[in-house]
Amino acid sequence: MLELLDNVRGERGCDTIAFCLSTAQECIFEQLLPEISTPVLLIHRRLEYDFKASYSRELIILLCLADEGVATAFESFHVFRGLKQTRIIAYAPQASDLELIEKYCAAAMTADIYNVLIIQEDFSATHNYYTCNRFPLDAPPYKQKSLTDVSSAIFEHQFRDMHGMKMRTYPDQLQPRTMLYFKPDGKLVLEGYIGRLLRTFAEKRNAALTIEHPYKVGKTTYYGDLLALALNNTVDVAAGLAFPTSLKDFEVMSYPVQTLDYCFMVPLPEAVPINELFVGIIRLPTLFWIFVFIVIFAALLTHLNKGKRLTFINLFLNDKSIRGMLGQSFVAPMNPSLKVKFIIFLLCYMSTITNTTYQSYLQSFLTHPPLQPMYRSYEDMAAAGLKISFPINEQHMLTTNKSVAQHKELFLIAKDYDAWLRDRSAMSVKFVYPVSNVRWEVFDFQQSLFSRPIFYFNTDLCFFKNSFVCLPTRPDLPYGDLLDDYILRLHSSGIMNEWISLNFYILAKLKMVFFEDLSTPWQSGRPLDLNDFFWIRMQFFGSLALGFLAAAVTEGVADHGLES
Repeated sequence: MLELLDNVRGERGCDTIAFCLSTAQECIFEQLLPEISTPVLLIHRRLEYDFKASYSRELIILLCLADEGVATAFESFHVFRGLKQTRIIAYAPQASDLELIEKYCAAAMTADIYNVLIIQEDFSATHNYYTCNRFPLDAPPYKQKSLTDVSSAIFEHQFRDMHGMKMRTYPDQLQPRTMLYFKPDGKLVLEGYIGRLLRTFAEKRNAALTIEHPYKVGKTTYYGDLLALALNNTVDVAAGLAFPTSLKDFEVMSYPVQTLDYCFMVPLPEAVPINELFVGIIRLPTLFWIFVFIVIFAALLTHLNKGKRLTFINLFLNDKSIRGMLGQSFVAPMNPSLKVKFIIFLLCYMSTITNTTYQSYLQSFLTHPPLQPMYRSYEDMAAAGLKISFPINEQHMLTTNKSVAQHKELFLIAKDYDAWLRDRSAMSVKFVYPVSNVRWEVFDFQQSLFSRPIFYFNTDLCFFKNSFVCLPTRPDLPYGDLLDDYILRLHSSGIMNEWISLNFYILAKLKMVFFEDLSTPWQSGRPLDLNDFFWIRMQFFGSLALGFLAAAVTEGVADHGLES
């Protein structure tokens, strides 16, 4: 018996041995306890704490059977909830014939307990033991093995080859995760990156992927309903994603498939009006420094001209300095000195740089007008008159978000989830829509085919970021570890990212997205009208008024000089 335990531990590591106290009159394991070097826990039926939370599944359970079977004895110990895939060594002295062993194994596998090793009373003489066997489906539910046969594994992972066993699933049909469609031959196919994950996993494990629960092609299923189907054993692995809210949820979920950001896709703001472009291309700090250089050049030209004095007019309204900065010709002094020529050269050079730069800006903005500021807060959306269309299935998110609670008037609840999804796919710019980052990648690719984009992904306002999402699975899924390992391999090899990058093409192949320009082209290249020059007119009249004021001041100063 000790040799068998050593072989089991050598095959796969063992952290702890749990010895279950039972009512069996004869239990050979009690005699072995002093000889076992591995830590041993004595378990009785009255214990109620969560054993799985404290110990890993690298565990060996020792059971001594009285008149009950393996499944009955195992389930009577409440501490083993969620540990049905743990290795169990059962001593059954009453199992003198193979019919009883067959009965024990059949009952155990019906209860999803597969890693069972049964020892008869004559084990010390025969060295033979029996392991429960699920596959092939038409074979006896047990295998006879010998302690002397070291070539075969003691506890085989039976679900590496499922021999065509059904793997029940149900798709959420939420694009681009899973989509159902019929091939020309009438065969139903599960597409999407989650659909491919389950399809390829079933092929790898030689399982038959089936949908037995009633479905309708194109009818979306909410993730909460998927989780309920998994919890009541209607499906084995749901073809959708759910959010774990605690560590305990991972008992009925796979390893995280991906991380999701759930934010808003917001209509892009309108273009800046053309009449504001003439003013907007020059920022106030730049305009200030241009004015400073005009004054500096005016001061230098006036100072080097011996016939003029530094007055307000010559300094701030200097004809040569202003004309030169605007790129216009002006009358240079006769026989200018080298210093004056150098100053005029600097003035012309700065004029060329400034005018060509801002002329390029203006032409670019007139061709492709810049957008008004993005909406970075709920207050910005409210000021722009935007409303947020939100599905009723996810309404619980609104009550748990404090910032949303302060702006409930912005949210319009859509009662029909499928109709809401169709409206979002139509990309109506009347509303703001919540969307995951994976779904947004499809929208972003789609609008790259438009004449201009119409939405942007607002990462400033998100319900959550980098949240784990997993496949819902039924409790005690016997091949859950194989599914987790497969998901890890898909990520490490980059295959999952490759599948996600193909989402748009898959949707286009299934005619669920169309190559249609949903945008309205910019009104670029149209003739300018009088309203486009509103601020230019204001600047003209302002400059004209300033000129009249300067003329009046000059005339007043001249008259005052004559009177004096």
